Amino acid sequence: MNSNIIDRINETNFVEKLEQG
Repeated sequence: MNSNIIDRINETNFVEKLEQG
């Protein structure tokens, strides 16, 4: 699997956690 895709998913999850507080 392309590591760039994994990085995108991890980045999205990180941002969502920040938005949740």
